[in-house]
Amino acid sequence: MPYYVIHDPANILKQGVLRVFALREGRYDTIEPRWLGNVGLGLVLWRGKFEDVEEQWLRWCDRDGNVIPTGAERAAVAEARAAQEHAARVAAEERARAAEERAERLARQLGASGGEPSA
Repeated sequence: MPYYVIHDPANILKQGVLRVFALREGRYDTIEPRWLGNVGLGLVLWRGKFEDVEEQWLRWCDRDGNVIPTGAERAAVAEARAAQEHAARVAAEERARAAEERAERLARQLGASGGEPSA
Protein backbone atom coordinates (compact mmCIF):
# COMPACT_ATOMS: atom_id res chain seq x y z
CA MET A 1 0.00 0.00 0.00
CA PRO A 2 1.63 3.27 -1.06
CA TYR A 3 1.78 6.04 1.51
CA TYR A 4 2.06 9.79 1.13
CA VAL A 5 3.50 11.79 4.02
CA ILE A 6 3.40 15.54 4.54
CA HIS A 7 5.74 16.83 7.22
CA ASP A 8 5.13 20.55 7.62
CA PRO A 9 7.25 21.50 10.68
CA ALA A 10 6.19 25.17 10.63
CA ASN A 11 2.55 24.21 9.88
CA ILE A 12 2.60 26.59 6.93
CA LEU A 13 -0.34 24.78 5.33
CA LYS A 14 -2.31 25.11 8.60
CA GLN A 15 -3.38 21.47 8.43
CA GLY A 16 -1.03 19.98 11.01
CA VAL A 17 2.65 19.27 11.32
CA LEU A 18 2.33 15.65 10.21
CA ARG A 19 -0.25 14.14 7.90
CA VAL A 20 -0.13 10.67 6.41
CA PHE A 21 -2.25 9.25 3.62
CA ALA A 22 -2.64 5.71 2.30
CA LEU A 23 -3.71 4.82 -1.23
CA ARG A 24 -6.94 2.84 -1.05
CA GLU A 25 -9.08 2.02 -4.07
CA GLY A 26 -7.45 4.69 -6.19
CA ARG A 27 -7.60 7.53 -3.66
CA TYR A 28 -5.53 8.74 -0.73
CA ASP A 29 -7.26 8.57 2.65
CA THR A 30 -5.92 10.17 5.83
CA ILE A 31 -4.54 7.60 8.26
CA GLU A 32 -2.92 7.60 11.70
CA PRO A 33 0.84 8.02 11.13
CA ARG A 34 1.78 6.02 14.20
CA TRP A 35 1.84 2.70 12.33
CA LEU A 36 2.28 1.97 8.61
CA GLY A 37 1.46 -1.72 8.54
CA ASN A 38 2.77 -2.56 5.08
CA VAL A 39 6.11 -0.93 5.89
CA GLY A 40 6.35 -2.36 9.40
CA LEU A 41 7.25 1.05 10.81
CA GLY A 42 5.50 4.08 12.17
CA LEU A 43 6.17 7.79 12.18
CA VAL A 44 6.34 9.98 15.24
CA LEU A 45 7.30 13.57 16.00
CA TRP A 46 10.26 13.57 18.38
CA ARG A 47 11.95 16.46 20.14
CA GLY A 48 15.66 16.06 20.63
CA LYS A 49 19.12 16.68 19.31
CA PHE A 50 20.22 15.34 15.93
CA GLU A 51 23.55 16.34 14.40
CA ASP A 52 23.93 19.03 17.08
CA VAL A 53 20.56 20.64 16.30
CA GLU A 54 17.87 20.65 19.00
CA GLU A 55 14.54 20.54 17.18
CA GLN A 56 11.38 18.56 16.62
CA TRP A 57 12.13 15.78 14.14
CA LEU A 58 10.16 13.24 12.19
CA ARG A 59 11.40 9.81 13.26
CA TRP A 60 10.65 6.18 12.50
CA CYS A 61 9.13 4.27 15.40
CA ASP A 62 8.12 0.73 16.29
CA ARG A 63 4.55 -0.49 16.81
CA ASP A 64 4.56 0.86 20.39
CA GLY A 65 5.67 4.34 19.29
CA ASN A 66 9.26 3.91 20.48
CA VAL A 67 11.71 5.82 18.32
CA ILE A 68 14.04 3.62 16.23
CA PRO A 69 17.58 4.69 17.18
CA THR A 70 19.92 6.00 14.51
CA GLY A 71 23.26 4.31 13.94
CA ALA A 72 24.99 7.06 15.94
CA GLU A 73 22.53 6.60 18.83
CA ARG A 74 23.09 2.82 18.84
CA ALA A 75 26.86 3.38 18.82
CA ALA A 76 26.62 5.82 21.74
CA VAL A 77 24.61 3.30 23.78
CA ALA A 78 27.11 0.54 23.00
CA GLU A 79 30.01 2.83 23.94
CA ALA A 80 28.36 3.77 27.24
CA ARG A 81 27.69 0.10 28.01
CA ALA A 82 31.31 -0.80 27.26
CA ALA A 83 32.53 2.02 29.51
CA GLN A 84 30.30 0.79 32.37
CA GLU A 85 31.55 -2.77 31.94
CA HIS A 86 35.15 -1.55 31.93
CA ALA A 87 34.57 0.50 35.09
CA ALA A 88 32.99 -2.52 36.80
CA ARG A 89 35.95 -4.71 35.77
CA VAL A 90 38.46 -2.15 37.09
CA ALA A 91 36.55 -1.84 40.38
CA ALA A 92 36.49 -5.64 40.80
CA GLU A 93 40.23 -5.82 40.11
CA GLU A 94 40.87 -3.06 42.68
CA ARG A 95 38.75 -4.88 45.29
CA ALA A 96 40.64 -8.13 44.62
CA ARG A 97 43.99 -6.33 44.87
CA ALA A 98 42.95 -4.64 48.15
CA ALA A 99 41.80 -7.98 49.60
CA GLU A 100 45.09 -9.61 48.61
CA GLU A 101 47.11 -6.77 50.18
CA ARG A 102 45.04 -7.02 53.36
CA ALA A 103 45.62 -10.77 53.56
CA GLU A 104 49.36 -10.28 53.06
CA ARG A 105 49.43 -7.53 55.73
CA LEU A 106 47.55 -9.73 58.20
CA ALA A 107 49.90 -12.63 57.48
CA ARG A 108 52.91 -10.36 58.16
CA GLN A 109 51.36 -9.11 61.41
CA LEU A 110 50.66 -12.64 62.50
CA GLY A 111 54.22 -13.68 61.63
CA ALA A 112 55.65 -10.69 63.52
CA SER A 113 53.67 -11.65 66.63
CA GLY A 114 55.13 -15.18 66.50
CA GLY A 115 51.99 -16.90 65.40
CA GLU A 116 51.56 -18.98 62.30
CA PRO A 117 48.78 -18.63 59.79
CA SER A 118 46.39 -21.54 59.84
CA ALA A 119 45.15 -23.16 56.69
